[in-house]
Amino acid sequence: MNVLLVGNGNIGQKIQEIANKNNIEITGIIDKKHFSYNEKNCYDGIIDFSSPKLLDTSLSIALKKKIPLILGTTGYDELQKEKIKTASINIPIGFDANFSCGFHFLKKCHDLIKNDPHIQDEYLMETHRRDKKDTPSGSSYLLSDSKTKILSLRGGSTPGEHIVRFFLDGEEFILTHRVYDRTVFAQGAIDLLKKISSFKKGLFRMEDILENT
Repeated sequence: MNVLLVGNGNIGQKIQEIANKNNIEITGIIDKKHFSYNEKNCYDGIIDFSSPKLLDTSLSIALKKKIPLILGTTGYDELQKEKIKTASINIPIGFDANFSCGFHFLKKCHDLIKNDPHIQDEYLMETHRRDKKDTPSGSSYLLSDSKTKILSLRGGSTPGEHIVRFFLDGEEFILTHRVYDRTVFAQGAIDLLKKISSFKKGLFRMEDILENT
C-alpha cells in the first residue's frame, strides 16, 4: 500500500518506523522541510498528522486521486471541519483526535456512566508533552461536556494521559488511560486507513471502526 505522509513530526516518524511491517510504503512526504510529493505517483491513501495549515493540501490531493484520507491533526476551526465533512461525501475520511484503541475503550466506559444521577462532580486531568500546542487536547474535548472541569498539564515528553474522576456522595470512581509509546497512535492511524480503504465515501472515527471489527 503506497501512502503519502503529510507531516513528519513525532507521529509521522513513528509511522515510517512501522511502515514495513504493516506492508506500507511511504512514497511521498509533505511538511515544512520536505516536499517529495509527485503528482504522477500512485498513492493508495494519505495520512496527515501535520497542522491545520496543510488541510487544504491533503484534501485537494485526496479528492483529485479519489483515495482515503486519515486526519490526525487537531486544532481545526469550524470552517475547516465543514470542509472535511463536505469532502467525505466523495471520499472516505478517518478523522479523530486520538488513534489509541485504549482511549476509545475509556470513552465507552465514560459514556456509560457520565449521565448517572448519582454523579455530583466530574473532573478530567489530562497530561501531555510540554510542547503540545492545543490546551485542552482534542482528546479531552471528546471526553468532556459542559459539566466537566478540565485540568491540563504540560511537561516532559509524556505521550498522553487522561484521568477522569467522578465524585458521588461519600465515594469516588476513577477511569485512567495512559500511553507509553506514540507507536500506538501510528498503528491506529494505519489500521484505520486500511479499514476505510474498502469504503467509497464517509466520515469515520476510531470508535466507529472498533464497533464493527
